[in-house]
Amino acid sequence: MKRLPLLCALCVSVVHSAPALNASENTLLLAGHWQLSLAPATTEKTETYPDAIALPGTLDQAGKGESAAPNIIELNRRVTFNGTAWFQRDITLPENWRGARVELTLERTRLTRVFLDGQLVATNNSLSTPHRATLLENATPGTRRLAIAVNNDPKNYPMNFSHVWSDRIQTNWNGILGQITLTAHPPVSLAGAQLFPNLKTRSLEIQLTTRNTTPSPANATHAPQINNQPPHTF
Repeated sequence: MKRLPLLCALCVSVVHSAPALNASENTLLLAGHWQLSLAPATTEKTETYPDAIALPGTLDQAGKGESAAPNIIELNRRVTFNGTAWFQRDITLPENWRGARVELTLERTRLTRVFLDGQLVATNNSLSTPHRATLLENATPGTRRLAIAVNNDPKNYPMNFSHVWSDRIQTNWNGILGQITLTAHPPVSLAGAQLFPNLKTRSLEIQLTTRNTTPSPANATHAPQINNQPPHTF
């Protein structure tokens, strides 16, 4: 039986001269009313939004799409839609976000393209992890227009009858589920951390990556803090 110390938490902070944002000030929730436009998967851009939808949610939940024919061997859906669903709304960035890096997070969705004021800023094709996109590197307060194109065309998924899109299991839904948020990050912030424990030397190497969105080099202090727990028995 071996007894090893269990590292339960690693807290890393980045100290920089720019004003800090606390947890209650740095996040905007985008759940609620969005404009909606349904288009073929090949549509590059749309300017017309004739419908509306509440997000988070799916087109199935909102009853948006074409009527589905009954099927006795698979799950039955009221409506289906294979193509690009465009979701649009205005966002207002507060004064205390001036100079911040603004990141959009979509907790669960399909293939996405993200547009800010009509300009493509990010794409993502993950089906199993949140989509994150940097909308602005150096934000200015005011109202901007955010559009998200979600593509669920089965041609994007080469796995035939996969649970990812098959009506027999998950269905080929379209929409955005979970949290939809904007987060303001300081101009100099922590972008990533990797931990490399060494059992022989009982040491831990920490490799940190810092993101700097200012036009010039910046001094930052990394202050790691490790909270030790009693030895773990296994």
